[in-house]
Amino acid sequence: MIIGMDFGTTNSGMAVYDGRTVNILPLDSANSNPRVARTALYLTNQQEIFIGRAAVDQYFTQNVGRSSRAKKVWVGEIEIRGGDMHYVTDVYVYVDVLSPGRLFLSIKTGLRDPDYSGSIVGQQFYSLEKLIGLYLYITKVR
Repeated sequence: MIIGMDFGTTNSGMAVYDGRTVNILPLDSANSNPRVARTALYLTNQQEIFIGRAAVDQYFTQNVGRSSRAKKVWVGEIEIRGGDMHYVTDVYVYVDVLSPGRLFLSIKTGLRDPDYSGSIVGQQFYSLEKLIGLYLYITKVR
């Protein structure tokens, strides 16, 4: 038996070959075509995991119409050198502290960026490998 997966940037699919026939497996019963799963991952701050159509639906359910509050957070420094100039400045980002989770779309594209190591959801850091691993694990279980 051979199992193959197309882990696409936008959509994913999986099939099994038993030596005689190829069968495309259903990955996302909530999708209009259950044999195709949106390559989407939604993680809540409570570490609940949703993939595919359920990820997008849960994101909208938890975020449409909710309150937000931005907090300025220091994330590091940038150092710039050029000629006789040397400049160091602090870097801040604004974080929505009321966000219930994070939706990842096209997570595969992070693989081509050597500077992207992962993301924080709630208080938990998820490496890029962990994010992709969660998606792949759930598709395997289905």
